[in-house]
Amino acid sequence: MRLFLAFVMSISSLNFCYGQETERKVIRSKNGDKEEFFVLKSDNSIKHGEYEKKGNYSHVIGSYKNGLRDGMWTEYSTGSRLRSKGSYVNNERVGLWKFYSWEGELEQEYNFSTKELISDNLLDGMKARKFSVIKGNDTLLTLLERPPLYITGKTRMQSALTKGSQIGIILRLTQVSGNVVVGFTIDTAGHAKNYKILSGIHDACDEEALRMVKNLPANWLPAKLNGELVEVEHTITIAFKNTL
Repeated sequence: MRLFLAFVMSISSLNFCYGQETERKVIRSKNGDKEEFFVLKSDNSIKHGEYEKKGNYSHVIGSYKNGLRDGMWTEYSTGSRLRSKGSYVNNERVGLWKFYSWEGELEQEYNFSTKELISDNLLDGMKARKFSVIKGNDTLLTLLERPPLYITGKTRMQSALTKGSQIGIILRLTQVSGNVVVGFTIDTAGHAKNYKILSGIHDACDEEALRMVKNLPANWLPAKLNGELVEVEHTITIAFKNTL
């Protein structure tokens, strides 16, 4: 866990943004991150205006309006590679968003206003894979018109999975390596449920893998078959690799 020690420096110069008087603030952390943003002079807890955060792994540029993300937001990885770009209105993503890998390759384009998938670099490979479609008490193993996909793309899903992970600690305690396969169901609304271990290696590893997948934000685009949304079984594999 990184210890986050920060100090806030208020800049006495005042700015006017969105018709309200604002004050610029800078936050520097012990780990090297730096945030620059504006707050309302009348309430310093409310961000209002341009926002920028430079860290060891990312560089984010955007803006706030009355404490909510608003307007165009862009994120870059180290090396100035684009990671994501799109707009917010009242803290909600709207319109076309593009998501990229750490290497700067386009992974996914998704329209949050129309809920339409424009492109995903995993789509062709996933279409070649058979999924178990659940209809009442029946299950049908078949190819899908559109497989379930994680909205924001593979790289962001992996980052969300590993956030707060205890894999390193568990590996030191157990000295085991292998893959844990977690199964779950994605319903027609894109919600995940019915989590279970399909293939485990150790109780501690299995429990951690299950926790990681359960804590993954519910950003699934539901599967489609013959023009209809369908409930399907899906899996995520968590790798435990002991390099000692």
